[in-house]
Amino acid sequence: MKTKRLVRMALLIAMSYIGAYIKPFSGLVATAAFDSMPGFFAAAWISPLDGCIVGAIGHLFTAMLQGFYLTIPVHLVLAVEMGLICYVFGFIWRKSKIAAIILASLLNGVASPLSLVVFPHLSLKVLWAMVPVLVFASVANIVAAAGLTLAMPKKIKKI
Repeated sequence: MKTKRLVRMALLIAMSYIGAYIKPFSGLVATAAFDSMPGFFAAAWISPLDGCIVGAIGHLFTAMLQGFYLTIPVHLVLAVEMGLICYVFGFIWRKSKIAAIILASLLNGVASPLSLVVFPHLSLKVLWAMVPVLVFASVANIVAAAGLTLAMPKKIKKI
């Protein structure tokens, strides 16, 4: 792995930690923060695999700062899902930017929380109640990452 790539990933992981403190959507969903924006950005700018790593670590930062309030196993599942969603976003971004934004928003905002129904302490009603906030937070993170990626000067885009 190139040093420049590692440094960029480290900076984006640090940005995820900072983003974990930015929670404009707090309330019912304590982990709805700007922690995933660097993961989506990394997936689009560097590579889907790098975005996967940054996105998963970003979710763990937010969950840790909230005391793993849904339990550690649930947040580990969510971190894996977040990583996979960032990967899918980065993969599709190279083919269709609009499709990537829409699919990642639906996966992160709807499919991911509803997949937690297998955990006995989370009811379907509670999970459905989280969906509107998570969709809004997902769209905000993804659109911010997409805008930042498109705004990057071509000279800097190449790694």
